[in-house]
Amino acid sequence: MDRILQHAKEKAKELLKKTPILGKRLTDVPCSQGVYLVYEKSGKVIYVGKSKNLKTRLLGEHISGDNDCSTSNFRRKLSIKLDMPPGQAMKKWITNNCSFVWVEIEDGDLNSLTETLVIAYLRNQKDKAKLFNS
Repeated sequence: MDRILQHAKEKAKELLKKTPILGKRLTDVPCSQGVYLVYEKSGKVIYVGKSKNLKTRLLGEHISGDNDCSTSNFRRKLSIKLDMPPGQAMKKWITNNCSFVWVEIEDGDLNSLTETLVIAYLRNQKDKAKLFNS
């Protein structure tokens, strides 16, 4: 068990050290599973998520997404926070104001554990934005 926890901690550290990529510049997202962070312009993390397919999740659901936000918890919560309906206006806001980082993780259980560790770490950091996952 110590080995699994250590591996999750290493993946979490790797994720937190990455340089965010602005939504409109996001191109080389892998189709593999992993954990990702969404940052707002100020550099604060506003969302932590995991996915079985990072490319579909980030490019297809979070950035492009549907008009009713049915596949993206991030877009639903952002819609409420910004009082903005889903659709083209939200897509434009996300691509211009949000940046993304991710780390690929093959194992589904390790993926979940890494996401949980990152959320716990960020919740305990002073001066961090309130995560939508709260």
